[in-house]
Amino acid sequence: MASVNLVKDFGVVYGDDPANELNNNAALAAAISWLQKQSVKPKLTADEGIIRYSQSPNFFIPGLVFETNGEVRFRYGGTGNAVVIDGGTLTTAAGFKFGAGSGVIVEAPPTAKHGIYMRNVIRGGINVRCYGAGSQHAGLRLEGCVSTDVWVTVTNTEGGWYMGAQPLAGISMDSSGGANTQTSYVQLHNPVVNSCQVGIFFGGTLGVDVWGGDSEWNTVVGALFDETALNNRLFGIDLEVNGPPGNRVDVSCDGQFNEFLSIDTNTRFVFTTNSASNRLIGGNHDAIDHYGDANEIADVRYNRSMGATTVNDYGKNLRRGDMFDCGTKMWDSQRTGMISLSDSAPTYACRTRAETLVVTNPGALTSIVVYRNGVALCNWPMDVPVRLSCGDIAAFAFTGQAPTVLSMAQ
Repeated sequence: MASVNLVKDFGVVYGDDPANELNNNAALAAAISWLQKQSVKPKLTADEGIIRYSQSPNFFIPGLVFETNGEVRFRYGGTGNAVVIDGGTLTTAAGFKFGAGSGVIVEAPPTAKHGIYMRNVIRGGINVRCYGAGSQHAGLRLEGCVSTDVWVTVTNTEGGWYMGAQPLAGISMDSSGGANTQTSYVQLHNPVVNSCQVGIFFGGTLGVDVWGGDSEWNTVVGALFDETALNNRLFGIDLEVNGPPGNRVDVSCDGQFNEFLSIDTNTRFVFTTNSASNRLIGGNHDAIDHYGDANEIADVRYNRSMGATTVNDYGKNLRRGDMFDCGTKMWDSQRTGMISLSDSAPTYACRTRAETLVVTNPGALTSIVVYRNGVALCNWPMDVPVRLSCGDIAAFAFTGQAPTVLSMAQ
């Protein structure tokens, strides 16, 4: 593939001198204008160095490959988005790649907007590292992108934030406005986010996949899913030490139909009140709080701090699989215990995957009624072990002495 170079062919001047910004604004605009006119797009290249500029052209050209050789820094001095990749009215990228080769480092001051702003691009690809963005914006902002491959790092661990520019969010994904414009089926490959306020934000999203990576030391939350986050999947990502001291939260999920598969957290995972039909399967965790409806938690290892943290169900219709307590080194299905019944507390709710209740001493027992989803299923024979699934309730009626009942988790 033929290639053109930002310095040799378009006059970009390297160096950390603000006086270069006007020259480079014009040179970058000239490069993009020339490339737009080519029926066969040559590769655009840049060698190692610092490019000072204050106005980003729109780098989105279907078929364009922007390739770097060595450490190329886009050092932005303006008040807008540092790098703009805008597909307009949802445009197929047809091979578009920004940051092929060594990738691109983007540095923007606190007064800027997003570090990288990418909108309405189908089947594109970017490879970027962001070391600074606006204090109310994101290192990487995706709006309405579809089936695009993303390699991104937003961090202060590789030299600190440029000019102290801690972004509001490391990665932020949302719709581009209007119906059916979610960021959809984007692939995030090994994303790394450190020390932002929100690590990864899922707004209007559908089917986004996150493969590995980490989100750590973010001051509000590691990953935040709002009510418009649907059908997203996280595989093997590590989320640790996120949120303010005393109220650490690694993941807060308010969406629906999302799946968290073998991810790790070390403070708190929260399914919030509006969450529904999500799945947390496997992985190492500490505290897990469920306030939602019809979510599933299964095969997790909890209480990784070896203290007293547990899986708390404050919601409804939780589907609960077997779980392992790292502190006691015991699966929930191995637990046995006596149930305390009294006139004021004559019912027992199953909070594990399944339980068998055995009446060892009937006392003055007169009946057992099993409820599922608030509906009485049957009068259970009093001499037969009671088998409950998660969420089922056994109501014991007695006229005097409470029965003695043994619970055996399954």
